[in-house]
Amino acid sequence: MKKEQLLHVLRAAADISGEKSFVIVGSQAILLALQAPDEGLTLSDEVDLYPSMAPEKSEAGREKDAEFVRILRRDGHVSIDTLTNRIAQIDGQKHNIPVIVAWAERRWREIQGNPTP
Repeated sequence: MKKEQLLHVLRAAADISGEKSFVIVGSQAILLALQAPDEGLTLSDEVDLYPSMAPEKSEAGREKDAEFVRILRRDGHVSIDTLTNRIAQIDGQKHNIPVIVAWAERRWREIQGNPTP
């Protein structure tokens, strides 16, 4: 999915749902921040999103999300500190932050060939 396609999906989602803002999860999230993302970051033809005011509708942790984190690491788009700081901003009452951080750190280590600490 290219950035233009993502923007189209966001407009359509807003029209259909009546929502004004969304959280983009997984491999498409980086498209709004990068000028020229690696082809590996644009392979998905799906976008995972949920209304900003309804975080309970989120879903993550799939293999495609793991591959997304590996590519971010490999290509130097984000540091592990930035990633874990962003994760820490998630609502800890609704999501198990330590489990999510451990998942992200494991994906980070996988790119180095050492998935265990």
